[in-house]
Amino acid sequence: MQIIPKKIEKVSPWEKYLFQFFLSLFLILVLVSVFLFIFEKRTEIKIGEIKEKIKSLENPQNLETEKTVLTYQKKIEDFKKVLSQHSFPSKLFPFLESKTLSGVVFSKMDVDLVNSKVSLSGQAENFPTLGQQILIFKEEPLVKELSLKNVSLSEEKKVKFDLEITLDQKIFQYGR
Repeated sequence: MQIIPKKIEKVSPWEKYLFQFFLSLFLILVLVSVFLFIFEKRTEIKIGEIKEKIKSLENPQNLETEKTVLTYQKKIEDFKKVLSQHSFPSKLFPFLESKTLSGVVFSKMDVDLVNSKVSLSGQAENFPTLGQQILIFKEEPLVKELSLKNVSLSEEKKVKFDLEITLDQKIFQYGR
């Protein structure tokens, strides 16, 4: 037994503040950990519920409909590919109609789709009209080459001629 009491050491203020700071930090970390643990469990439950909803929506009818839609989509893509590579010789008629003068008549036409060549036989009222017609074709961007062959006068004093025109392949494509 001690008769003389020991002197109690006083804690300095900075040690007191340091202790309070670390105690507060520890409590905050514990609270954040508890919050994250609870949040994780709730999120797992929600994910499970969403997966169940997805499974309930994947019935055979929906899968069959999706398969049918994908089949049609592939067919449409294949058709687009075929259509883009297909030539449309009928597109030549509106082109010729819009570029032909009223004093020029074509009587024969041969079309070579492989080489994009058009051979035209025709008749013009006179040489100036034929010259204007040739000039119209030459100024057209879709005409690559043009050559005039076999020019002669008919019994009716009209100019007979043969034209060979090489066209840009774009004129025969879909969508032009």
